[in-house]
Amino acid sequence: VFNAYSIASPSVVSLYEYSLIIWSILTGYLLFNNIPTSRTFIGVSIIIGAGIYIYFRESNVLITGDMMTVGAYPLIDYVTGGSIAGAQKSTSGLLDIADAETLVVPASGGVQSRAALEVQKQMLDHAYEKVADAYRTGRSLDQFMAAAPMADYDGIYGDSALFVELLYRGTWYHVPGRAIRGII
Repeated sequence: VFNAYSIASPSVVSLYEYSLIIWSILTGYLLFNNIPTSRTFIGVSIIIGAGIYIYFRESNVLITGDMMTVGAYPLIDYVTGGSIAGAQKSTSGLLDIADAETLVVPASGGVQSRAALEVQKQMLDHAYEKVADAYRTGRSLDQFMAAAPMADYDGIYGDSALFVELLYRGTWYHVPGRAIRGII
């Protein structure tokens, strides 16, 4: 998902992303005679509501869904196309929309400010530099994790073990050239 968000704006990508849910329901009905229940529609509403961002201009409120994390590192799902570069670009896009007075509402955690988005962007930039350096110097996943590359941000985001592993594996998944410029 992050990769798609790095190519187009979230408002465009979310339309295609969430249309897949509708197509899945339709395909299930037409091909397998699977009739959706009310729970299906409640679940779809929750997924769509949690996964997109909405900006209420007049009230200066930005609802980010899972594109911003509070108290936990983001999960970069590299198998479905997510990447550290996409996470960076998505966060930059949110920063472009927000001003100093914007109330930022993530999928979980309390209301945040633009400053919290700025910290997330700094953390993602730091992560990118650390994983780029690990690949340039030929470090293995174990060596990368042992170096505690995200220790500076663990006080804000908590345990970084899963994030660091996904960061490393996801970067490898995106080589050549898409995740770390100049590596190959």
